[in-house]
Amino acid sequence: MMSVEDSVLATKIETRGTAAVLRVRGLLDSSSYPQLRDVLLHAVDPAPHALVVDLSGLAAHTPAPLSVFAVVRLSVARWPGVPLLLAEPGPELRAVMERSTVLEFVPVFPTVARALASVLDTAPRDRVRFSVPVRRVSPQWIAEVVGEVCQNWGVPQAAGPATAVAERLIFEALAGDASWSDGLLLRVELCDGLLTVAVRVDDPFLPQLGGGFDRGRELAAVAHTWGYTPTGDGRRVAWATIRTASGPAAR
Repeated sequence: MMSVEDSVLATKIETRGTAAVLRVRGLLDSSSYPQLRDVLLHAVDPAPHALVVDLSGLAAHTPAPLSVFAVVRLSVARWPGVPLLLAEPGPELRAVMERSTVLEFVPVFPTVARALASVLDTAPRDRVRFSVPVRRVSPQWIAEVVGEVCQNWGVPQAAGPATAVAERLIFEALAGDASWSDGLLLRVELCDGLLTVAVRVDDPFLPQLGGGFDRGRELAAVAHTWGYTPTGDGRRVAWATIRTASGPAAR
């Protein structure tokens, strides 16, 4: 459980099974917008099954700051792909929401329980994380780690492309900053036929995915799509997805 309080907003994250519920209290306006954006991004970084935002204690006088929910939902749609749902807005907040565009992008439910129930049937995710031994990391270490994961998940055919992507992300991150300690994390995830490889870094530097025509062409040869996602705490994630031979995403 995480709790953050200041003079603008009070937030608390609770675990509900494989999902997370974020409770927000206070006034959402232009001054509290950045705080809520960062809290939302931080909440989805561990990749819960879904993130439900309890709005029962939130107020907003104008529609504009409510765009934070749509902005975050679109930002995390590809990675980490966590569904963002809103629940229990009070009558006054609901009236403001009706005047905004947030309802076009983010589903809203009358209760937290209804929101959680709506994601029970979503596809399960397999995921693992590794702390990269930056002082002794090698292509062999990457190939062994990623290859074992793909073998255990029944997608050995994805091991080659996934290893190539992981190697690219890790070594470009290391090339950008030679002072890494243990802050480099490798994450591998499988959901609906898409295998995602991601590197989370403690530094604003990001691997230059697709930097230059040749680099972009090399990455496109093995990856389905790629991009970057902030985590809300000064860290960022560079990720790429690979199609496997099974699941809806592979068709």
